Amino acid sequence: MKSARILIAILLTVIMAVATALPALADSVSTGVTVTSGSGTAPVVKALWAHDGGNDVTSETADPSHATPGVQILPTQGYQASHDITFAAIVTDANGVSNLTHVFADIYNPDGSLKFEVELTRHMTDDASVTLFDAAYNAGMVTVNSTAVDPGNGQPINKADIDEELNQSLAKKFWGTYHFDNCQLTGTYGITINAFNTQTLVGSFSGSFLWAPLTAAEFDFNAVNYGNVTMNVHKQIGGNWIMESPVATAPNPNPATIRNIGNTYLRMTVKEDDMGLGTTVGSANLWNVIYDFRLGDGDIAPSNTNGYVNYVPAVVKGGNLTGAASVSSLQILNLCAVSKVDFSIDVIKDLTPGSPKIGNMIIGAAQATPTGDYGGFTSSDPTIIGTKILP
Repeated sequence: MKSARILIAILLTVIMAVATALPALADSVSTGVTVTSGSGTAPVVKALWAHDGGNDVTSETADPSHATPGVQILPTQGYQASHDITFAAIVTDANGVSNLTHVFADIYNPDGSLKFEVELTRHMTDDASVTLFDAAYNAGMVTVNSTAVDPGNGQPINKADIDEELNQSLAKKFWGTYHFDNCQLTGTYGITINAFNTQTLVGSFSGSFLWAPLTAAEFDFNAVNYGNVTMNVHKQIGGNWIMESPVATAPNPNPATIRNIGNTYLRMTVKEDDMGLGTTVGSANLWNVIYDFRLGDGDIAPSNTNGYVNYVPAVVKGGNLTGAASVSSLQILNLCAVSKVDFSIDVIKDLTPGSPKIGNMIIGAAQATPTGDYGGFTSSDPTIIGTKILP
């Protein structure tokens, strides 16, 4: 009996020791989880923007000071030149960002047709993503999905919400880069971000960017020699369809050629002085020399039998030719296209025949003004010169 009482006392002591080791206050917390299969909530694209290719998320070459809201990208000047554009998005999912499987940027032409699709990858950690997003947002480049709500808390999406979720890694920044070339017509291009999750559900959000107009031409000649002419005889100086190098005098050794190195349809512009030939004074001042030029071979001749545009000198020799008005070709040069340039001259009167005449010409390009949807011109337009040559 005595040994039994001793055993009981020892057991009570152990129980009391265990009890006194427990926390003074303790709550019971329930847990739960539901594994979904083929159903659930689609991802949410919280914001998107685009910028020039590279790490600078605020770079927009057509608006470097960010004076205009949105994104404006300027092409790189050059024949068939390409320009990288990066597409960025902030994406979240009700089941966590690890539930996201793929994020794509679908880019649409100004007419609404699909241009290309590029997959976006995760970019940067939480704090760095906040910094990058804030910089682009403050530059006025970000489009926020403000009509949607956060799938986690049901609250409207705004900058503060995105900052918080990026900081807590509840949303992620995705990005991807693709290139545009100058064979792509200027205009507003649509961006649709499509985010997929493990349940194969897709969340989408759309915005846009401006592929800003860049009108530029390149020539293979730096002088025009009309050669020997007879008074009152119209003389044509023919060009060709070959861009020759080095740049030299037309028509010999380089018959005149132009090519489009921007991203707009263009008209060639020309202005010349009178080479000192002057005017004849009668009832009106009449120039003693008249010029013409055209693109192509005359098969495309809007409102003119041979496709030439006729023009008189812009100024007398030594005048302010730079400040004078130009004339534009009747023809429109296609994107990424090459055309011959024909010039002509008609000397009405020369008081010193046999004496060489020297003058100045300024050549250039002007954007062809759109007259309809999607730029207003197509390659089948009767005034379009040159077949687009894709890079």
